[in-house]
Amino acid sequence: MTDATTSSPGRRRRPAARVVVALVLLELTLASVGAVTAYLMTENWLDRPTRAGAPTQVFEVPKGRSVGQITQDLAAAGLISHPRVLALVARYQDVDTRIHSGEYELSASLTPRQVLRRLAAGNVLQVWVTLPEGLTRREIVHLIASSGLSDEADL
Repeated sequence: MTDATTSSPGRRRRPAARVVVALVLLELTLASVGAVTAYLMTENWLDRPTRAGAPTQVFEVPKGRSVGQITQDLAAAGLISHPRVLALVARYQDVDTRIHSGEYELSASLTPRQVLRRLAAGNVLQVWVTLPEGLTRREIVHLIASSGLSDEADL
């Protein structure tokens, strides 16, 4: 018979195993709370304007820019406050590949979600040009360049 003060090796491991299980459960709980908190904070940020009452400005998305570069440019222009968060949201929502190049009319009074939707919709600024009949190609190029729409070298 065994003495009550001596225990088998299996019994010595149980308290340690319980501590390990408790620690793992605590870590999972903390990670879950952290993930839920981050999600709720992101959703809240996406639906709040960066600066209420801000004027509109023209923002250009050059062709070939990545979503990370675009969001950095948006932050530099004062249109959003957290470029990395918006880039992650764009990638998660699969919007990053649908952003069109061009000039957009944006404002810091828009929410980051609205900014992202506008960029993905491709609602770029459009300029109407009326060309009188009978102009030569050179005259058309000069007319467009003198209006400031483009440089003669680009045309």
